[in-house]
Amino acid sequence: MEAKQLKSIWWLLLLRGLALVAFGVVAVVWPGITLAVMALAFALFIFVSGVANIIVGIGSMARGKAWFLTLVLGAFEVGIGVFALRGADQTLGTFIAILGLTFIVQGIMSLVVAFTEDNDSGLRFLTVVAAIVAIVAGFVVLRY
Repeated sequence: MEAKQLKSIWWLLLLRGLALVAFGVVAVVWPGITLAVMALAFALFIFVSGVANIIVGIGSMARGKAWFLTLVLGAFEVGIGVFALRGADQTLGTFIAILGLTFIVQGIMSLVVAFTEDNDSGLRFLTVVAAIVAIVAGFVVLRY
């Protein structure tokens, strides 16, 4: 992603980060909180992340080669978020599956983007490393 494009969507990245920080604060402040509420907080994060990716995908249609992948990832995240938000009776297994699959899909999409966008080698390297970490984390979450 180009620096010019990042400057135009800084608020989306900030919103995504704030959603993740809110998830972390809830986990630390209320350690006795039920798993259903934790799953709800994470579902909200996935949903917000998906909306942000859809907006970025639509906004970069003319500029980037991988805009469609970002759009697909956003739609996937919104779908997973809506699924998780549908009922308070979501089980821990569903929460873990959603988390693991989201990491894996996001990692795969990042790998594809790393090699389809015209980025410098340093940014490409960091994107590949982050993608591999996300994929491995997804498999670890699904395994345990």
